[in-house]
Amino acid sequence: MKKQVKGIVAAALLLFSFSLGARAQQNVCYGATNKIYKVDYDPTLSTAESGDGASQGSSGSVYTWTISTGFAGTINGSTVSTLNGSQLNSITVDWGTTPSGTTYTITVKEERGGCSSTKTLTVTVNAIPSTPTITPTAPTCSSAGSSTISNYDAALTYMFTPAGPSVGTGGAITGMTVGTSYTVTASNTNCTSASSASFSNAAQLTTPSTPT
Repeated sequence: MKKQVKGIVAAALLLFSFSLGARAQQNVCYGATNKIYKVDYDPTLSTAESGDGASQGSSGSVYTWTISTGFAGTINGSTVSTLNGSQLNSITVDWGTTPSGTTYTITVKEERGGCSSTKTLTVTVNAIPSTPTITPTAPTCSSAGSSTISNYDAALTYMFTPAGPSVGTGGAITGMTVGTSYTVTASNTNCTSASSASFSNAAQLTTPSTPT
């Protein structure tokens, strides 16, 4: 029994080292798809040695995967929170509509020869920032047009494409080149919004010459 427990713990640690930077905690964004979780997996094996890598479970073991209450996605395409299966040492999770702002626990239990051991991973589902909304100001005879992020949030980081502009207090955008088209995204620590619609600043209006 001691030997088996040692085996799954070592394999699980190998999983976290390979997939999650040797941590037993992960952050995902709301709606994340195709997240793969594995145990008893050796990434050093070649394809010829390991096949597709999903069938490297310990011979004779049965794995039971559970995701804690509140999970609203799918495991291997099925809308279940508990999955049983022989040699099922790898699962693919689509987090779907699982509420953000909450931490969930993935538990895998390995059973073999009447003995069992478990490993857990905590996963925090993070909110994705709202797509930036741009409000343009038309040019005048004394100044070029300007743009403002109307749903600006000082807690977020804004990235412009192409690079150059920046955003200040109240969402005012500075550093734009007149006539150049930009998009912008908003990011928190873990997730990034979709890109805004393209926007640009129009040139200052031309003032007619003084009549003579």
